Amino acid sequence: MNILYFNPSSTSGAEGGMITDPGADVVSTAIQADALRLIHKQSFDAVVIESEAEDSRVLDFTLEVYGVRPKLPVFLTNDWGTDLPMGLRGLGTGAFAW
Repeated sequence: MNILYFNPSSTSGAEGGMITDPGADVVSTAIQADALRLIHKQSFDAVVIESEAEDSRVLDFTLEVYGVRPKLPVFLTNDWGTDLPMGLRGLGTGAFAW
């Protein structure tokens, strides 16, 4: 599974450590322009956005993602919390219908 991990609040770069699937190939960035470039150039199974409560940057970025790839699943860490790994695994099992 290819996952783009975007953390707009990171000062040292994004890590994506909360994605615990050992088979996941995680590409991380803290720069929105880089994340959008990656979405244009590469195929991802999901985008994980490190988010805190109401952050307008997250909403803007999510809208831009859907403008480029309308069916690309976007997971917000503050919504999924500790269930994020389960949600990502659900993509691989077909638990979500698009």
